[in-house]
Amino acid sequence: TKTWTASAAGTYYVWVKDAAGNINKTSFTIAQSAICSYAVGKTWDYAYTGGVQSFTVPCAGTYKLEVWGAQGGSTSFTGGYGGYSYGNKTMSSGTTLYVVVGGAGGGTGSGAAGYNGGGLGSTSTDLQWNAGGGGGGATHIGTFNSTLASHGSTSGLYIVAGGGGGAGAGRTSGLTKCTGGTGGGTSGSATGCYCNDVSCGPTGGTQSAGGSGCYGGSNGSFGQGGTCNNTTYCADRVYGAGGGGGLYGGGGGGNWNGTVAGSGGSGYIGGVTDGSMQNGQRSGSGYARITLVTISN
Repeated sequence: TKTWTASAAGTYYVWVKDAAGNINKTSFTIAQSAICSYAVGKTWDYAYTGGVQSFTVPCAGTYKLEVWGAQGGSTSFTGGYGGYSYGNKTMSSGTTLYVVVGGAGGGTGSGAAGYNGGGLGSTSTDLQWNAGGGGGGATHIGTFNSTLASHGSTSGLYIVAGGGGGAGAGRTSGLTKCTGGTGGGTSGSATGCYCNDVSCGPTGGTQSAGGSGCYGGSNGSFGQGGTCNNTTYCADRVYGAGGGGGLYGGGGGGNWNGTVAGSGGSGYIGGVTDGSMQNGQRSGSGYARITLVTISN
């Protein structure tokens, strides 16, 4: 007795031969539903948990990957919105993906760094002087079980949506440019404040480098937004605003008679096909979705 298991849907042919040498043949068809228990269009959704989540590919085929980055922390101004990226990936059954959903940056009085690369913001509770928000974290999908910064390279990385920069806060009224820079896209958005007639803004992360910081704000790096770590302009982080996480994080903001907002982190679609990226699409924490597009025969 022989046992054979089909690995794909399709038409199969069987030949048999008896002891006298007589040969017969027939064919049979295995439907896709017998191979994959899910219909095309099935979705798996991932909300923010503060940790790494996993997905095991149930059926060989093509899947649409969608990711949204997290928003930066808000003060009297709004933290930058996270980006959106999507693309397709053809994978074998049993492949394990890891989904890391970014956390929103902390606002006034917290300045907490958003999970997955957001930069630290300010601990101050003073809106009019020095309360800057933390950067929002990036959301990514890949084959490695860690955050972007911990992994440190694009190896096994499929897709990223950048996080938004933390908002700044001004000493004087009428400041209109202290909103955080948006995350996502080829480059995260730059931002800044006019403070006592001084204009300064950190730049967004790109496809090859972190954004530059301003007035003591540090530069972003791979998977990590900048923070405010200069003792002249950012004493004990009182003045800081964090950059958003991303493929490369946005620059952090320091202080010049008012907190300079953080900039956004960049997206990435180098590991998928038919992909696209957009800036500034998500408020709050990030999100991810995986959709079954086609089943392989």
